[in-house]
Amino acid sequence: MSANTILSRLLPQLATCGLRNDGSLHNGTARSRQPSVKQNKGVHVPRESIRGIGGWLWLYLIGSVPLAAFYSMGLSGWFFDYPAPLMALIFLLLATPLALIPLKFQKAPQWNIAVLWIVVALMALRSLNVFLMPFGTGEQAPMGGEERLATVLTLSAIISVSLGWAIVWTRYFRQSVRVKNTFSTGSRIGT
Repeated sequence: MSANTILSRLLPQLATCGLRNDGSLHNGTARSRQPSVKQNKGVHVPRESIRGIGGWLWLYLIGSVPLAAFYSMGLSGWFFDYPAPLMALIFLLLATPLALIPLKFQKAPQWNIAVLWIVVALMALRSLNVFLMPFGTGEQAPMGGEERLATVLTLSAIISVSLGWAIVWTRYFRQSVRVKNTFSTGSRIGT
């Protein structure tokens, strides 16, 4: 699906959202009597109107793209000398679930959660591999104490970021009203 097609589907949704005269949010439909969710500044929004790609989902999408690129670089160097085609392939595999979100594919949250935890496992294994197989293709001396400490700290940070990212977004995908409303059965493309 092209970017123009995606934008043509998203722009009408964005254009119909706005503020009413009383300052409350609306989504282009008549005011609903559904239970509401209290938003910032005391604005009550009907639970049914919180749907679509917006809010925290945009942050997830925007933040996940550079992380996927970073992870693809790290994973491509696991057994080979960082070949660009392998990096691109890994990036496409990691980014595919992200593309399912704007398409409102019903199983997009489950696919994204699965990839988040697969990345955590792969990055942990990749980091362990640095110590289990410390020598590259050439002759290298064993790591000294300071170098080992710097490596441990760097790899710990990488694992911590992937683990933290997975925990936060798994919780979001499972508890978010927006995710539930957007990816429920009735909200698929063409319905």
